[in-house]
Amino acid sequence: MISTPIKLTWPEAKNSILVFTSESAILSSQGNQNKYKKIIINDYRWSDKKILGDDIMYLDSFYEKILTILSSRLNIIHSKNFSINFWRILIGPWLATFLHIFFERWKNIENIKNKHNINKCIFLKLNENLFIPYDNEQFINLSQNDLWNQFLYQKIIKKFLEDDKIETKLFDENLQNKEISHATSYLKNLKKNNFNFREVIFKLFNLFSFKRYRYFFYNTFLGFKNELKLSIIFKQSPIYFISDKSYHVEKTNKDLREGLKKNFNFEDRFEKTFTEILSEQLPKLFLENFSDLDSFSKKTNIPQNPKIIFTSGALWYDTKISYHIGMLKESDCKLFYGQHGGAHGISKYHWPESHEKIISDKYLSWGWSNDNHSKVQKFFILKNINKKNIEKNNLLITLKNRKRYFHSLESSSGTELYSEFIKHVSHFLFGLKTKIKKKAVLRLPYKSLNPKDVDFFSNLENNFNFYSKDNIETAYNNARLIIHPSNSTPFLETISLNLPSIVLLNKKNNPFRDTAEKYMDLLYRNNILFYDPKKAAELVNTIWDRDIENWWKEKKRQKAIRIFSEEFANKSDNLVLRLEDFFKKNENL
Repeated sequence: MISTPIKLTWPEAKNSILVFTSESAILSSQGNQNKYKKIIINDYRWSDKKILGDDIMYLDSFYEKILTILSSRLNIIHSKNFSINFWRILIGPWLATFLHIFFERWKNIENIKNKHNINKCIFLKLNENLFIPYDNEQFINLSQNDLWNQFLYQKIIKKFLEDDKIETKLFDENLQNKEISHATSYLKNLKKNNFNFREVIFKLFNLFSFKRYRYFFYNTFLGFKNELKLSIIFKQSPIYFISDKSYHVEKTNKDLREGLKKNFNFEDRFEKTFTEILSEQLPKLFLENFSDLDSFSKKTNIPQNPKIIFTSGALWYDTKISYHIGMLKESDCKLFYGQHGGAHGISKYHWPESHEKIISDKYLSWGWSNDNHSKVQKFFILKNINKKNIEKNNLLITLKNRKRYFHSLESSSGTELYSEFIKHVSHFLFGLKTKIKKKAVLRLPYKSLNPKDVDFFSNLENNFNFYSKDNIETAYNNARLIIHPSNSTPFLETISLNLPSIVLLNKKNNPFRDTAEKYMDLLYRNNILFYDPKKAAELVNTIWDRDIENWWKEKKRQKAIRIFSEEFANKSDNLVLRLEDFFKKNENL
């Protein structure tokens, strides 16, 4: 049984039959696995979205039980009396993500054990202290690290496989440090004085004292100009950058962590194992380094008693900001959370969206308000992207990168097998006429990525042009037509700008919530949404030599776009004034 692509965990005998826990252990379709006698890739549990829905219901219930117990215990450990909502803000993102990751890995092993006769598994001797994250950001980076996943899988496999079937190999601790260095590099970089022009500009605003500000606007996704305008309206300077260079890691307190385990009393094997490993893996900021949070909250140049907090992304990976905002909420400060991406309001299941609605006093959607959640405020798309009248030449395809290991529980890109995604896109691309292929530009979501980050089970790099060096606004405006192969932020951005766009989805992997079905069907009936990649390619082949703008501007199609946009990508030319009005009306909520 193979869990990761780490070579030491693969057998030397090429006549072996390899059973992979998931496709995450395979780097490419042309990889080392083809040298062996036979390979079996474990069936993906969440290909069946009914099972996904049932699992989400179970995990939500179990999460609430763990959150309640852990909140109570952490209050005692740290001599605090914080509400469960405070702990939900602080530890919720880590707890839920770790739970979902652990559950997915557990079910992979359980399924293999039920279906296959495993006679060998190669473990690595690892220093477990290396895998305890300092904060949530480090944890998220570790979750995509091969060695961390090997470590987690080993913990789980021990519960299923007899000791005589496990072979352990030595793994040099210096190499272990090297393997996980990318996950800790952001912390190390805090100590360096590397020149960054953007950061220098942001730091200039930190010359002002933010501590007495009545409005805490941070990580809003409004963009530089709009955030500046909004701050000026409220007679403040914008808070673009919060500096925190204090970083040290206390030694692991094994007695404290062992004591934590005793507070959980579950009989179910999965639940019992999870709580044991939770106690070992809890980020150090929640235990040994908890004083860092209080120090940051009191000493850092950030608002100490604001009326309103407005953010669209600060409460996921920035653990210290989460602590500060959790503290402010304990003092009855209002938290308004802005939608920050696609799939929200559309995907049938979306745990991150659910979490944000629970912790906020008001949730500002990009237009929808029909999910019967009282906190959802129908608002506008917050991204500051504009349409430009420039020459348009390209067929732009907005790809998602391959995150090899599952980590986000929602029924779109988070639980779609990457091999299925890229095959779906490939069927479309190779169905295009040759002259259109030459105009196709495959864009990666981040400039730091390269084609190998997406070219999995496909042959795209040798046949198409990858280009991601310009900013996303320029890329949109340079395109005659834009193809979105996922239910994502770019899809909503270009629809909001009324730029010619086609959405290409694998229907099986992208179920919609009931309230979104009629809007997605409207796009489908007007040839804006496709489920069949070949039919999408046929349409592009047909309209490419015609005036695409005229095709896009057909009256019936424009009506469909307008109806959809008002619900999920509503754009306002007076966004800052709309926010001002909203905050003033709701500050005494």
